[in-house]
Amino acid sequence: MNLTNHPKGINSHAYKHGKCLQKAYCIDCGKLLCKNATYYGTERCRSCSQKMKWKNKEFRQKITQKNSGINASNYIDGHTLIEKHCEICNKIISFEATHCKSCRNLGKKLSKETKDKIRVSHIGLLVGKENGNWQGGIDDNLYPIEFNIILKESIRDRDEHTCQLCHTKEKDLSEKLSVHHIDYNKENCKIENLISLCNSCHTITNFNRDYYFAYFKYLMEELYVSI
Repeated sequence: MNLTNHPKGINSHAYKHGKCLQKAYCIDCGKLLCKNATYYGTERCRSCSQKMKWKNKEFRQKITQKNSGINASNYIDGHTLIEKHCEICNKIISFEATHCKSCRNLGKKLSKETKDKIRVSHIGLLVGKENGNWQGGIDDNLYPIEFNIILKESIRDRDEHTCQLCHTKEKDLSEKLSVHHIDYNKENCKIENLISLCNSCHTITNFNRDYYFAYFKYLMEELYVSI
C-alpha cells in the first residue's frame, strides 16, 4: 500500500506536537505496535490479531473446510487416513514430519564450538543436590581390583558384544560397550551381576533402578538356566 497518500503532519492521527509521533500499543496485551499496525487501525499486535481471528466462528469453519475431508493431504477414501511412519524407527508420526522426535537429531554431529557452548551453559547446573543421580552426598567408591579389562572383555564376549537393552552391536558404536553392575554394588563383580550396555543405555539405568535391577536379574537367570 502506498504511504505517500497517508495524512501527514498535523493531519496524521498519530500527530503529537510536531517533534515526535505518539506511540501506539496493543489494546489487548499492551505490546508496542509497529507503524503499519498504527496506520491501518488493527490496534492489536500480530499475536492478538490471530487470536481474534480464531474467535470468529466463520473463520474457523473456513479453515476447517479447507483442511478436512477430500481436501486433506492424507485423504484416501473417506473412511481411512494415510499413516505416516518415521523413516528410521517406523513409529507413527504427524503427516508433516519426516522423523519422530527421538530420531530427528540422530547421526548429527555437533561442532566443537557448539559443544563448548553447551558445556559452559551447564556449568553450575545439575551439580550436587541439583543432579538427578544425587545419593545424599555419598562419594564414588573406586572399583575393586578384580573389575579389570580381562573381566570386562569376558562379559562382552558372553553377551556377543551386543547391548543387552537396545541390542546395538558394539561394531556399530564409536566406543566399547560398558559393563554394568546389575545390583549397583561395585564390589559385587560376579559374572551373573555384570551385563554389557552401550553408553546411552548405561546412563538410562541410573534412573528407575528398581525396574532395571529386576529386568537384568531376569535376563541373567534366563541365560544361566539355559546354559
